[in-house]
Amino acid sequence: ESRLYYYKEKDSKKLLLKKFYSRYEDLLNQKIKTIEDINNSEISSIEELVIPKDIVIVGGENIGFTIEEVVNSTNLGKILENPKIDLEKKIELLKKVGVLLKKTMSLDKEFYINDLQPYNVLVDEDDNIKIIDLDSSATTSNNPLISYYMTLDKKAEYVDKYHINEDGTSYPDYNSDLLCYNYMILNTIADNRIHRLEFND
Repeated sequence: ESRLYYYKEKDSKKLLLKKFYSRYEDLLNQKIKTIEDINNSEISSIEELVIPKDIVIVGGENIGFTIEEVVNSTNLGKILENPKIDLEKKIELLKKVGVLLKKTMSLDKEFYINDLQPYNVLVDEDDNIKIIDLDSSATTSNNPLISYYMTLDKKAEYVDKYHINEDGTSYPDYNSDLLCYNYMILNTIADNRIHRLEFND
């Protein structure tokens, strides 16, 4: 749906441009509404969230967002898949994701990370976690959104607490965020793709 570019430096910080392909105009407008909701609420004070700030307009049309680069960071997905890194270290990082979820679930305003998966989490040089790709998050459960684990895990369609439409796309809520988090944990400690298994397995 998009490509990332280096955009410019501002106040010694590098900004990235997430530019959406023109055919995703409706989706981009939905994402803009979500980002505006986040920036105008208490959600914006959560330091673990890398929130897009500015909408980029070219020729009178919205084309994407600017996002601050997280320098000297490593992708959590690569850490969890690296057999040379101790399991204890991986578990400590996953616990920090759990602490973040506790924060988001205690907000007065609805907020769902939605596409919570290791490759949307960065780990900085001080082992702080940063959640990226937040234009895929949600401040309401009204619209179905693509989520990595929810899309791949067909079992969730048969469990009442997960809300999934006829196309197999889930409606974001706290239950889906927790399921995604649990898959991150289970996949790590089992060294397996638990979200791909059948119910009996």
